[in-house]
Amino acid sequence: MWSWIRRADSAVNRFLPSSEISLLNATGHLEDASDDFLEFVGAARDVATLTNGLCDPTVLRALEAWGYDRDFDELSGELELIESASQPSCGLDSITIDGRHVASPCGLDVGASAKAHVADAIADAIEPHCGVLVELGGDVAV
Repeated sequence: MWSWIRRADSAVNRFLPSSEISLLNATGHLEDASDDFLEFVGAARDVATLTNGLCDPTVLRALEAWGYDRDFDELSGELELIESASQPSCGLDSITIDGRHVASPCGLDVGASAKAHVADAIADAIEPHCGVLVELGGDVAV
C-alpha cells in the first residue's frame, strides 16, 4: 500500500515541489514523464470522460484562484470561494501527450482520480488473497 502511495506522491502530488506534476504545472510541459505519471494522467482522462467532464483535471487555475494552493490540512478553513476569481476549465483537449512528453498550458490537478486509482490498485493486489476494503481520504475500493 505504501509503495503505491509513494508512487502517486512522486508523480502527481501537486503540493510536493519535486513531483512530476509540480514540474509540469510550473513550466507547462514535462519532457520525460515516468510510467507512473502517464498512468495517473491516463486515469484522470478516463475519469473525466466517464463523468462527461464533471471530474476535470484541468481546473487547477480555478482551484488556485480560490486559494486552494496548499495541502488541504494547511488551509484551516481559509478556503473562500470568490466569484470574481473563477477560471474556466481548459478541457481534456488541452492535455497533449507525445511519447513521454506531456504538455498542458493550464496545469493539472489529478488528485481526486489518483486517490481512487491507488485505492483500486491496492484492492486489486490484495483481492486474490482475501476480501478487502481500501479507503484513502474518502475514496473507497472493495
